[in-house]
Amino acid sequence: MKDERSKLARAGDILAGIGARVKGTPSESKGAAATTEAPRADWKSSIPYKEERGDTFVICCVDPRFSRETEEFLAEHLKLEHPTVMAIPGSAAPLLPLVGFAHKLVKGWLDTLLGKIRPKRIVCIAHEDCAAYQTTGNAILNFMFQTATHGTVQDLQRKHLKDAKVTFETWFHGVAVDIYYAEVTSEPDGSKRVTFNKVE
Repeated sequence: MKDERSKLARAGDILAGIGARVKGTPSESKGAAATTEAPRADWKSSIPYKEERGDTFVICCVDPRFSRETEEFLAEHLKLEHPTVMAIPGSAAPLLPLVGFAHKLVKGWLDTLLGKIRPKRIVCIAHEDCAAYQTTGNAILNFMFQTATHGTVQDLQRKHLKDAKVTFETWFHGVAVDIYYAEVTSEPDGSKRVTFNKVE
């Protein structure tokens, strides 16, 4: 009987220890609840809604690591107030005719997004360390490009940006097209920033 009780006691101690590790300390538990608790369903924006659409179309990558910096770049540097933004993996890559299906798909998305509005300006942004260029199929193309040209993946991305510019100029005759490559740079204080370099 004593053996059974001691086994149950040990089992209880083990379960209690596991529970404590899962829940964490009281302060840790409170912090976890604060970050995982669902927000209230109702929320109102502080920015007034405006019906009009901008006359600039922006295509960029979906990578969240560059999203805030891209928004700042568009608003603060390019001074775009209401751009139509489409984020897709790889940014310029799906615009290349050799991609085939994706090329036609992106054109369809553009027609839907823009509707009857003809953009006066198009901005296309690619960034370093893009996962779209690290997938198996693209990695092979990257290797072939580097072997043939002795260039880097960044060189290939810049080439794709230039090719995308030609595609846009074909789709929208007379529209100004600007292309940029975003890369992470280190500051003297050890922090990092994103620099948007215009590709000529």
